[in-house]
Amino acid sequence: MRRFAEFAKRSCQGLGFEMILKTTLVLLSRQMFVQGLAMICGVLLSTRLPSAEFGKYVLVTFLSSLLFFFSDLGLAAFLLKQKREPQPQELATVFTLRQILDVLVGCIFLLILPSLANWYSLNKSETNALLLLLGVLPLQSFGLISLLRSERDLQFSKISLLEVLQALSGSLLATSLAISGVGILSFVLGWLLYHLVGLFGLQTMSPWKPRLKFDCSFCRSALPFSIPYHFSGSLYLARDGALPILVAFFLGSAAVGLLNWAQMVALSIGFGSFVIQRGLYPIFSKFQPNSEMLLEEQAPTLETSLLCVVTFICVGELYLLAFLNPLTRLIFNSRWEEAHSLVYVLAAANLPIPFFIVFGALLNSLGKSQIVFRTQLLSAMMLWVGATLLVPIAGAKGYAVALVLSQFPFYFLYSVARSVVQVSLLRAYLLPIGISLSGCLLAMNLIHPDGIASRADLVIYSSLYMVFQGSIILPTVFFLRSVVLR
Repeated sequence: MRRFAEFAKRSCQGLGFEMILKTTLVLLSRQMFVQGLAMICGVLLSTRLPSAEFGKYVLVTFLSSLLFFFSDLGLAAFLLKQKREPQPQELATVFTLRQILDVLVGCIFLLILPSLANWYSLNKSETNALLLLLGVLPLQSFGLISLLRSERDLQFSKISLLEVLQALSGSLLATSLAISGVGILSFVLGWLLYHLVGLFGLQTMSPWKPRLKFDCSFCRSALPFSIPYHFSGSLYLARDGALPILVAFFLGSAAVGLLNWAQMVALSIGFGSFVIQRGLYPIFSKFQPNSEMLLEEQAPTLETSLLCVVTFICVGELYLLAFLNPLTRLIFNSRWEEAHSLVYVLAAANLPIPFFIVFGALLNSLGKSQIVFRTQLLSAMMLWVGATLLVPIAGAKGYAVALVLSQFPFYFLYSVARSVVQVSLLRAYLLPIGISLSGCLLAMNLIHPDGIASRADLVIYSSLYMVFQGSIILPTVFFLRSVVLR
């Protein structure tokens, strides 16, 4: 008992470790629910809609994200990072700039809409339905400051609950209308309801009365950090645009539907883990004035964070790959089996993601947003150039290969972080991957997933697989974590 108490005490060493652990668990729980809900909706849509219609769902999702490309240019992230409480004029400046940029984005949206409608063969009513997406701009912008204040107070439990309610309301509306034959309008109405619920919840959680004001001196001091920070995130939107734009241009909306399904399966765990960075950044930023102490004492915390993220991604992703055949046959639809080869290729894109999550949050909290931005820019350029060259030659597989290769610049963030803090890749990265893979191979030899014939058997054997993997992984992680914190 005494040894356990000593270990527990050491486990909480490291600045903010308890805070990181709690926030990570809350955000992962939120993400698992949202991801699970998205998976269920994806199953319903993929079984009820033809590939071309499923591709239009991807288009609406992309366009709704495109509307937030400029957002507030990262000024809210700057206020999230600074130690003192934001001044009223600073909050008003962020809100005012957001309104100006929303007008600009709306104009860009109207310019590109005719081309997208042509590529996706949308009729006039479908094109008009997409115009309603402009309504998400005021709904999201009027909740911006309330979200900022809530994140500064680390109210991630309340924020996560609200986002679960948003996903539940928006997804249920969109899915039910789409299955009823409403078409592309169903996805638009789903996004509008999603943001309406978010606005109401945020204003209830942290009320803020909108006011217009512009402080030039604040912008001059904040923009050198905020612009690279913002566009490093927006570049992911530019990366995502390669699927609904570039692939649709070369291969059509049916290929977009196939690739979207493959990404949903292969990258749902990895991309879902990005939510952890949302919690790590404000936590690390709270200790930003004590960066030297952070770098000296937080190596165990960073290594433990990397270890947990790698383990979570590996266990979840290997399960999806091991049970891909029965999952497709019993949950989705056999017609998606032609996308299996894409899933196997895209799965490799998960490997660099933990580096971006952990070390990206660390470097941003230390004010090195330019490094993260350049890494994201290189990644986006590699995807677009690679896809442009490979898609005409290899089709959908060419895009999958380009996406995998574009992820590897994330390893660069580790090389930068290593110059200021030492983290063992053997303990926190290579060993969890090797042990997870070994456990997966052993479990597959015992269970033989391809022989599963019913959904009840799928549930039973999936549970057995997770128990088997857990009996191997959890003791290993516990041991490695004790070594890290020793």
